[in-house]
Amino acid sequence: VVSCPKGLPQSCGGSGRVTANVPKNLAARVVTIGKLGFAVRPGTSRTVVINLTPRGARIVQRVKSVRVTLQVTTRGLDGKRVVTTQRVTLRIR
Repeated sequence: VVSCPKGLPQSCGGSGRVTANVPKNLAARVVTIGKLGFAVRPGTSRTVVINLTPRGARIVQRVKSVRVTLQVTTRGLDGKRVVTTQRVTLRIR
């Protein structure tokens, strides 16, 4: 869930990617398994959907659960990029 503070002159937005260290039998490196983009009006919040890449979807279906790094890039009011990184577990339902 992404939120944007009230009283800002413009909406909050950003983009991101999801990467994973996948098992060697699937791929022996860090793989980008998903991408995301969002825009939220001031004073509201929104659930962000991660669009899996075709390769990412195959990997998640095979392992059912994978520890991923979620990296989101936004821009502050001064125009500088702000990068936030979080490690989460992605599970298929």
